[in-house]
Amino acid sequence: MAKNWPQIEKLLRRANITGNTARGSPSSLGLRYATVDLHEVNADGPILLSNNGKFTAYCSPGLDIVEDETTARNVWEEEFVDDECSLCLPGSEWVDTPVYECVECPRGKFKAAGDESCQTCSGNRKFASSTGQATCDTCKRGKTANNAHTDCNENEEIWLVPLLIALGGIRPAA
Repeated sequence: MAKNWPQIEKLLRRANITGNTARGSPSSLGLRYATVDLHEVNADGPILLSNNGKFTAYCSPGLDIVEDETTARNVWEEEFVDDECSLCLPGSEWVDTPVYECVECPRGKFKAAGDESCQTCSGNRKFASSTGQATCDTCKRGKTANNAHTDCNENEEIWLVPLLIALGGIRPAA
């Protein structure tokens, strides 16, 4: 991947592509040996895929994709994700400066499909123990999430009351 790819990727976000030709044929965009993600892109003509690569279109319904039939062994992996309109896949969010790329959500946060950015897990039993989570996990019964929502802790009430009873500090209810 070229060093300046993240800048190109940003240019292909919310773009309208018009008046281009590829191999002498009317085409909105011609791609060869590429890995490309398009986000909210409209094109007035077909997108020509030549040679090999990977093409993914997010929130770009109606794109006309044409594979070059004159190229031997033209193999493209194509994916259309029309309902994912945020720039990054679930579990990651877009960071401009200095990296211009999608980065995984940190521990304690998640990003579901369609969300614009990572959110902190909410609720006393919700947590995200690893980076890049699309959903929060739920603590097992008797446990609650720590303050950072990165792990679960034993509820004090579950073990504290029997301990105090055993030590004679409180009497059990009748």
